[in-house]
Amino acid sequence: MWGSTGRKSSRSQTPDPSQQQDQLRKQITSLFTYNDHIKELTPEKQYELPFSAGSLDISLLINVPSEFPQDPPIITVSPNDLRHPWIESNVVTWQEKLHAKNWNSQSNLGKILQEIREEFIRAPPVRSAQSDVVDDDWIAVTSPVSSRPPPPIPRDNNSAQPQSNIHDSLSSTLAIEANIIKSKSNEELEELLSNESAFEMFFQQLDQVQEQKTVQEELRRGNELFANRNLSVKDDLQQLQQEVSALDAEWREVWQQFQENDQRQQAAFNRFSTANIIGRLRAAALECDDLSESVAQSFLDGSLDHDTFVKQFRDLRKVYHLRASKVERGQRNDIS
Repeated sequence: MWGSTGRKSSRSQTPDPSQQQDQLRKQITSLFTYNDHIKELTPEKQYELPFSAGSLDISLLINVPSEFPQDPPIITVSPNDLRHPWIESNVVTWQEKLHAKNWNSQSNLGKILQEIREEFIRAPPVRSAQSDVVDDDWIAVTSPVSSRPPPPIPRDNNSAQPQSNIHDSLSSTLAIEANIIKSKSNEELEELLSNESAFEMFFQQLDQVQEQKTVQEELRRGNELFANRNLSVKDDLQQLQQEVSALDAEWREVWQQFQENDQRQQAAFNRFSTANIIGRLRAAALECDDLSESVAQSFLDGSLDHDTFVKQFRDLRKVYHLRASKVERGQRNDIS
């Protein structure tokens, strides 16, 4: 069955969604397999292939329809003013591969796109601005497949509208000025041509000149109004600037004090830090250990009697073991 657009009706031949999705992925994979510089604009919907053909930078935009790969893709070309037997109204229309009669789900989109790129590189398209008429010889050389002449260049009917409006406005202005000149006598016209002062007075009295003067005066008054308004708040702005400067100086002073206090606080914290306390305890324990050894040596030398030695040695060893135990607990982060 054929639809009204000339495409094959794919409703009766549409595979199940999983099969269609698998075919779609294979076609997308073929795009990247056969074309190195392919870009994904919208996943599974739109892709772009930029390349150079002669002096032209061309981009092929591949639009994937919802019934793809049962329906053929739509491939447009940029710039949009290119002429080639395979291009019609900015769309690549390669009858042998992209026409609905010749396309099927087994067609290889990546390879077709590669062949289109190679064809445009072999026979670059021509921009419409460069040639209004394409010779039959050019068609025969660039396309061994088709000898169909290129489509006519579309023209924008609205492009002449702004020029027409300008034309009408200029004609209206000239008509007004012509009526003013016609109202002058020959003597007055001779006076205008020979007397610069008379011409200047006549020119300044023209309605168009008066309107421009009025606009200019309104703009001048508006600028003067804004200038006076700015000048009226000058004193307030200067006062505010001085207040801000004073506040900034005060803030800097307070910030300096804060930094000094913070440094003192950090120094105080360091004095009572775990590492500092453990170090001081270890030094005190070693001091007691040395003192106890000195008492023992004095006893051995006969400098101390028995009772004095026992009392001093026992007190020093007691202090030593207390401090050593605190060092051990401090190293286990268990300072009491």
